[in-house]
Amino acid sequence: AAAAAPPAAAAAPPSEKGRRAVVKAQDIKKNADRCFGDRDYPKAELKYSKCIELLSAPEIASEADVAELRGALLSNRSACRAHLNRHGDALADGRAALAARPGWARAHSR
Repeated sequence: AAAAAPPAAAAAPPSEKGRRAVVKAQDIKKNADRCFGDRDYPKAELKYSKCIELLSAPEIASEADVAELRGALLSNRSACRAHLNRHGDALADGRAALAARPGWARAHSR
């Protein structure tokens, strides 16, 4: 009989630095959401961009760990850019949001 394949290795858990980056991104997102609600689209766009940058840190264990948050950030930044009449950038973010969260209806609308 053939030997059983070794079990698939689980993704490495996020490092402490990676966890802090995610928590910081979530905190900044809350502030960006307030800016968006206040229709301060330039400030909201900058804050969403900072969050996306934080989630690109090499300490983040895997994309799967942050795909939902990244999709929301890209979708929200897409909306900011649409309000700022930067439609090409908005479309690019919308497509990236869709790639991050393919089943999410809001990503389809952006």
